[in-house]
Amino acid sequence: MRVLVIITALIFGANTFAQGKDRSHSGAPPNRTQMAKELLESLDLDEIKGKSFLEIFNKYDEKAHALMEGDRKEGFEKMKALEEDKNEELKIILSESEYKKYLSVIEKMRPPKPPNRE
Repeated sequence: MRVLVIITALIFGANTFAQGKDRSHSGAPPNRTQMAKELLESLDLDEIKGKSFLEIFNKYDEKAHALMEGDRKEGFEKMKALEEDKNEELKIILSESEYKKYLSVIEKMRPPKPPNRE
């Protein structure tokens, strides 16, 4: 009887830990300043474009940080609009090839999406 109780406890314990792995995040979120510097290095911009890029990036980062403290669903919609506005401003200062490279680097930096749950 004691063995049966121990085996049952082990099964439930293993199941609990197995489910917890899917929900965990892989480390801390990236530091936004560090991310901006990495983007700047990978784009290989000249000094003037680099300064403009950082100003735009930081301006929208501050706005995004303020949105994160509000309603999650409403904030998500506003974040998408904010991202589009930022991209429009970046299109102005970056050449077409630099902008395409920016988009590809951003896509690689994004964390993978969680699997769909059914």
